[in-house]
Amino acid sequence: MKALIAKGMGAYLNTLSVISPKRAGKKGFYFFCLPFAAKLKEHQTRFLDTSKSFTFSFEEQTIQGYKWGSGPENVLFLHGWASNSFRWKKYIEFIDKEKFTVYCIDAQAHGNSSGKILNIPIYSRLIEHFLRHVQPVNKMVSHSVGSISSLYCFKKHPELAPERLVIMGSPGMAIDFFDYYKDALGLSDKTVQLTLDYFRAHLGKEPEFYSAMDFANGLSSKGLIIHDTEDEDVPVRYGRAISASWPNADYWETTGFGHKLKDAEVVKRVLAFIA
Repeated sequence: MKALIAKGMGAYLNTLSVISPKRAGKKGFYFFCLPFAAKLKEHQTRFLDTSKSFTFSFEEQTIQGYKWGSGPENVLFLHGWASNSFRWKKYIEFIDKEKFTVYCIDAQAHGNSSGKILNIPIYSRLIEHFLRHVQPVNKMVSHSVGSISSLYCFKKHPELAPERLVIMGSPGMAIDFFDYYKDALGLSDKTVQLTLDYFRAHLGKEPEFYSAMDFANGLSSKGLIIHDTEDEDVPVRYGRAISASWPNADYWETTGFGHKLKDAEVVKRVLAFIA
């Protein structure tokens, strides 16, 4: 069903690119930022309800947060694209809650947060806002788009960088998203170009600017980078490249866990790293 919807959106944009190119570029960028995040399931809600939930305002949206534990060390978990805070269930169950206070947030347009769109700049601003105005932390664990957004945040604001930072399955270059976007929606070259033009005008940056390797360069945090050789969403070469740019990080390459990296071995390694 999602594939049919995507192709329908692509056909609409391709037609619009002929009739109204500027509008097609704007709409294309909007669709590019749509996560199509699934609604929370009942069992996910039950688990999240075990937290002390809280909300805060960010750029006219209401962001949902969750808190477990009461330890002196604060750790923030950040999910990836089309995900939510439930993805951290195993980590939360096994972490020492007398040592750590655990925070999770649903990015806007995800989970129980409001909003319709998300991209790297928005997510990075959300991270900055949380650390400055809601709760500073000294440890962070992130996945996928949450990872590259964290790296971007700390490139801009190095004073906010935590003591320890885990990066899991991070995208390498924003420009790669356009290749996926083109294939998933069946976009014409003209439609992609119009979307890229709007991207540049709206964000004031070339897509190539958004590079996890560049963002990681010079990062002061002690890092752990995890990437799977069978990641079908983000090539493993990006995990290796981020590692090369970040000398203060350990690199762990797994096999068989895919992009989601949902395995007990990963949970154990991450929790040992932040302990």
